[in-house]
Amino acid sequence: MNFFRIIFFLPLILFSTEEISVALKTKSGLATIRVKEIQNNETSHNLRHFKELKKVLEFDFNHNGYTCLSNDKFSNYEIKLLLEKNKVLCTLKDNKLNKNFRFEPIYLSGSVDLDRKKIHKLSDSILKKIFGVKGISSTKILYSVRKKIPKGPNDWSSEIWISDYDGQNAKQITSGGNYNVCPTFIPIRNIEGYQNFLYVSYRKGQPKIFRASFNSPSGKQLFSLPGNQLLPSISNDSQMVAFVCDADGRPDLFLQKYTPLGEPIGKPIQLFSSPRATQATSSFSPDGSKLAFLSDKDGSPRVYVIDIPYQRIQTRPKATLISKRNRQNSAPCWSYDGKKIAYSAQTNGVKQIWVYNIEKDEERQLTFSAENKENPRWAPNSLHLVYNTEDGIYSELYIINLNHPNPVQITFGSGQKRFPCWEPKLKK
Repeated sequence: MNFFRIIFFLPLILFSTEEISVALKTKSGLATIRVKEIQNNETSHNLRHFKELKKVLEFDFNHNGYTCLSNDKFSNYEIKLLLEKNKVLCTLKDNKLNKNFRFEPIYLSGSVDLDRKKIHKLSDSILKKIFGVKGISSTKILYSVRKKIPKGPNDWSSEIWISDYDGQNAKQITSGGNYNVCPTFIPIRNIEGYQNFLYVSYRKGQPKIFRASFNSPSGKQLFSLPGNQLLPSISNDSQMVAFVCDADGRPDLFLQKYTPLGEPIGKPIQLFSSPRATQATSSFSPDGSKLAFLSDKDGSPRVYVIDIPYQRIQTRPKATLISKRNRQNSAPCWSYDGKKIAYSAQTNGVKQIWVYNIEKDEERQLTFSAENKENPRWAPNSLHLVYNTEDGIYSELYIINLNHPNPVQITFGSGQKRFPCWEPKLKK
């Protein structure tokens, strides 16, 4: 119980049309790709600008989970960039088939922040051409940044930020010196992308859940329930929100259902409760039929899965234990392909990221370094994860993928970065 109370109340007390072949993979399991030196054909843009864009492309192909960079001229694939005036021409060569594939020209603005988005799109187009998969280079990540404010020894603020998947182009969304945490995208996309999100704010003293948008980040309180409201999760069809609330005296799991038009169906209902137990972070299965969540109902915090009743809700539905190898778990997250659940687990005294394979009923440790790691969230490709490290002073965001589990730090600088949330999977 003390473990969960610390989690809940810490902020208050502390704080092309042709087909292309798929190359044979290397021993590391990744296809090799070479990005040739930039060719400059009387361009009007600064060469430093182009070199920065080349670094963006190289990062994408070194961390997409399918390829790795190589300087070998006999690499599986080769990318050549030609700069002409204000545009970049890109050619991909399949060295096995000895074929070239050209992509649409990229017209540059001269701003690295703007042009890097175009390079990310190019990266995803090339990956789609080679492997037929959708990349994550054009995606975004929400997270919170906690900083000390000059009012007293224990005064902190936490605001919601957004960045590209590689941590670049970071922008603060909320403001006002409040304590805002746990952002999660609402899976409704418009022409500008995913613009709406939920988050928890302590602006009224107790933590409450707010629905907001990038244009209106202050948002509107989502529920009128008394007590603390924490850790919201939302189904892929946006028609259910699960959260933790202590309205009945202890932190229980609640559920609010919505119509397809976004109108609430009745009031929030208690989904799971257990005597003298605390419920915590939850995550919906892709089809919305199940919920993974955290509970210490059997003595220590572990990950369980329950069915979500279609109509009648029971407060004690059957809960299936998932995390059996470690007793101190947190922050489960269901992958978009429905096959995996990631979570944090204390392993030999250090919180590590683990992945549960649903089909095989197997748990696999993904990270091994000495830093505590928390709050894993899946990318829309169900291959990558983002998480934050945690040592009480420094917290940074890392990404990792299952094909090449070498963590990459994507945030740097002041502030403690926590509660990352990857942009949702685009609906077909």
